[in-house]
Amino acid sequence: MHVSREWWSTILSSLLILLFIYTASEKLLVRQQFEAVLSNMPYIRSAAPVISWAVPLAEILIAALLLLPKRRRTGLLLSCILLVLFTTYLGLVFCWRPICLVPAVVLSVNWDGRNTSFSISQLQGWHI
Repeated sequence: MHVSREWWSTILSSLLILLFIYTASEKLLVRQQFEAVLSNMPYIRSAAPVISWAVPLAEILIAALLLLPKRRRTGLLLSCILLVLFTTYLGLVFCWRPICLVPAVVLSVNWDGRNTSFSISQLQGWHI
């Protein structure tokens, strides 16, 4: 059975939409805690209030782009960029403090290759 590129793109986009809507809503529900965690990080302390709003809004925007077939490729590229930034954020968090406000869905996934596999998936979907 041959599965089309569009099918794979739709599946990947659907999974990313679920991920981004879930994480954005969780960040908005606990935005003050999210901002407090960000304000404890030396490199982004001064931008914490802006970042605490910008990240969930960016996730919602990317999810919206992924919903639109003509904008899906842009959404996949932006989701890859966002996940690379998230991986960098995790690296900074674990360099400075082993506590992080990460949605439960992300914590339930095995650490080995989590962000790498998501980023590779976005690049594959973007290429499709």
